[in-house]
Amino acid sequence: MKLDRRAFVKTMAFGGGSALGLMLSPAPWYLVRDLAFWTQNWSWAPAPEPGESVVQHATCRFCEGGCGIEVRRVDERLVHIDGSKNHPVNKGAICPLATAGLQLLYSPARLKEPIRQIGSRDNPEWEPISWSQAMAEITGRIRELRGAGKSHTVACIAGNAESAANELFERLLTAIGSNNFVKTPSATEAQNLAFWLMQGLDGNAAWDIENTRYVLSFGCDLLGGWSAPGRMQSAFARLLDEPEETRMQVVQIEPNLSVTAAKMSRWVPIEPGAEGALALAIAHVLIRDSLYDKAFVEKHCFGFDDWRDGEGESHRGFKTEVLAGYSPKAAELITQIPAREIEELAYEFARNRPSLAIGGRGSGDRIVDIYELMAIHSLNALVGNINQRGGVLRQSRAPISRLPEVKPDKKAIRGLSAKRKDGSFPLQTEYGLAGLTTDEINLLFLHETNPYYMLPDGKTADAIFTDVPFIVSFSSYRDESSARADLILPIAASFERWDDHVGVPGLQYPVYSLNHPLVEPAGQARNAGDVVIEIARQLGGAVADSFPWMSVTEVIRERARGLYKSGGGMICGSETNGESGQDEISGGFSAGKYSTFSEFWAGLVQSGCWFDPSYAYGDPSRFLLTASGKFEFFSQTLRRELKFAEDILCLPHYNPPIPNPEGFDLTLMPEDILSPANREIGMPAMLMKQLGNDVLVKNDLFVRMNIATAVYHGLRDGDSAILESSYSKVKVRVNTFAGVREGVVLVPLGFGHTAYDQYLQDKGINAYRLIGAERDPVTGLSTWWATPGKISRV
Repeated sequence: MKLDRRAFVKTMAFGGGSALGLMLSPAPWYLVRDLAFWTQNWSWAPAPEPGESVVQHATCRFCEGGCGIEVRRVDERLVHIDGSKNHPVNKGAICPLATAGLQLLYSPARLKEPIRQIGSRDNPEWEPISWSQAMAEITGRIRELRGAGKSHTVACIAGNAESAANELFERLLTAIGSNNFVKTPSATEAQNLAFWLMQGLDGNAAWDIENTRYVLSFGCDLLGGWSAPGRMQSAFARLLDEPEETRMQVVQIEPNLSVTAAKMSRWVPIEPGAEGALALAIAHVLIRDSLYDKAFVEKHCFGFDDWRDGEGESHRGFKTEVLAGYSPKAAELITQIPAREIEELAYEFARNRPSLAIGGRGSGDRIVDIYELMAIHSLNALVGNINQRGGVLRQSRAPISRLPEVKPDKKAIRGLSAKRKDGSFPLQTEYGLAGLTTDEINLLFLHETNPYYMLPDGKTADAIFTDVPFIVSFSSYRDESSARADLILPIAASFERWDDHVGVPGLQYPVYSLNHPLVEPAGQARNAGDVVIEIARQLGGAVADSFPWMSVTEVIRERARGLYKSGGGMICGSETNGESGQDEISGGFSAGKYSTFSEFWAGLVQSGCWFDPSYAYGDPSRFLLTASGKFEFFSQTLRRELKFAEDILCLPHYNPPIPNPEGFDLTLMPEDILSPANREIGMPAMLMKQLGNDVLVKNDLFVRMNIATAVYHGLRDGDSAILESSYSKVKVRVNTFAGVREGVVLVPLGFGHTAYDQYLQDKGINAYRLIGAERDPVTGLSTWWATPGKISRV
């Protein structure tokens, strides 16, 4: 039986409980893995000789989810990856990319020696050089810039991991005299900012998915990579064991029928960009019909009712704004959701507590309007679900030891007084890659990131690789950004190096993950952290004094020492009960049971994970840290910091989208599909093999649209067409699908690479270059989701 992608989605959508079980079990991933294994015939396919088999624990580093994995090794070759059933994050579940991780490790596209650009960025030519030559080139340029008083023109763009390697890069810039350490953007930044504006929280937000009864998901691709992929798959798989009458209900609110939408309790197809209006309409019903938690609102909330400030000036409250402007009838015109269904959602949300509202479209890399996130978060306050079981929580931070403060010399102090180059806004978060100005950056480091490929609309990416005179890429692959660099330094892959990571997106309790080398690095590849330490050592003086360690392993040990000193938490091990809920995990090995740090460290290296599943639910005031000490429907932070004179600008509200320009009658939206890799990693060849013939045929990528949209534009299934936005024009093919809203075209993410190898290069088009991005005037973050477009038949 042939099962293409469209049939697969339909099966998932309409197949009932058995299909859900297949989707949420490891079975489809095993089928994909085994199919690829038995059919691939490339010369570099893993084919180990018979030998001794050993299973070692590690943490998957292909996204920030931090899933635990078990890696089987035969002699000196890794041959198989499984999810770790005892791991507190994923409990055995892993995504397709993790199963294909060894193809990335053994890919022929791996870089194995430093190479230097001797051509140009338009016509690149490369020559191999030694590590000593590469280090001399880098340190020489840094010395020259510091001597000229331009240390502030050194910058680094890194992936968004909270790791020892990234801390060392930031430390190096500080010691040199630059503030310009920039991380790639993620939706976490906007979510944390919304929580700060309404709760005063300076930290990461978390959601107690496992213990809630009802979820309103405003576009979060829960089964496609949002938060931690393994955690979500594991959480929803456990629903199958619960009686239907008590099973958690999840309502997926998004314009199109994704796999997540197909598998949740209900799919609510909404007009693109109208999520904030729907959230406020639900709030309208909760307030109008007295369904909200009056005790919580009266005791713990500010700005719900109209109020007067210290000068006697009256201000509009959330209740007045919502009741006046967001009735279900009014919202129906905006959202295209019937008023009756909006009322049903409100009543279900109120009656099935604990209930939870979460926002952030796609797999977690799309930043949306801050007022939309505030509107969604308001629903959690209305039902009093702040710091309650099954509600909105604050992520506890792992108690790692802080490295000693950098003591900058005079040159560094002068450089650190310069403004950052990422276009600071009053409320901007620490990192702002989308706003990076490149006119005064003379030396740029790239660490495990691919901005040329993954930045929407390409303007910032083009500027980076046009304006910056010297770029050094720390990468395992010759990706799009590395291919435009001046120097590429091969770094060890995640299975070949010491590495750590703090925290899991959206998870309330602290997790510290540690990897150690399972195999030797390929060729001359080195740990990026060791290279940074060596750069500092060669620079000498105060810069070298800020790096007293001989290797990154010593840095990681120092960070981990704080876990031991805390005396709490546990090391993941065979005794950990991976089948229990996250708040009930028991067993493992308590950190306090180790008599010495050396014993603790040995256990941590072996298991790869420390965590503390305890969480103090209850008193919401612990996490209401605004100036008023309450949850602020009316954000006084916005009023104070941005001097907003209009009350509406301090309240959650709906911002209607700008009308499409003349001639652009479609809305182009990015689509996450299950198999491609993330923004910063190319898709393994194995995953390319399992794509259906309605996704990719040879080099042609299919975009999806409703059949009515296709007919209106004179198109049929399989037709070639020109798809155009204000940013790019590309050739695609058409796939009609009833689960796409009329007037919308879905463009799959993860394709259109121009680098890597023959299996990935020139396959399809890069959706990031087609989709536009706007700078949020309040937060300074780059918001992107839907872009005006048009299509015509070839």
